[in-house]
Amino acid sequence: MKNDVNPGVDPYDQIELWVSGKSVHDSKGICCPDYSCCYPEFKADADVRERFMRAINTADFGTVNLMVENFNIRKAISEGVNLMYMFERTIH
Repeated sequence: MKNDVNPGVDPYDQIELWVSGKSVHDSKGICCPDYSCCYPEFKADADVRERFMRAINTADFGTVNLMVENFNIRKAISEGVNLMYMFERTIH
């Protein structure tokens, strides 16, 4: 399932599918926000997915960015990335 391409699924369609519970890659093979298309155990709760969609629809990009950052951190931790090393590199 990793990096499957779904022709005709643009990024907004992908988010709508994800919010409804179906995690798929978009037409360019990009993962859904929480990576649950590749890692089903990462699937965000329905309220989190709905909050993400509301943030997109209201152009609340601060919230969108924070949520994406949290999804990325969770994925990085699962892959054994040393987050302290990443953090130290960003502040120096």
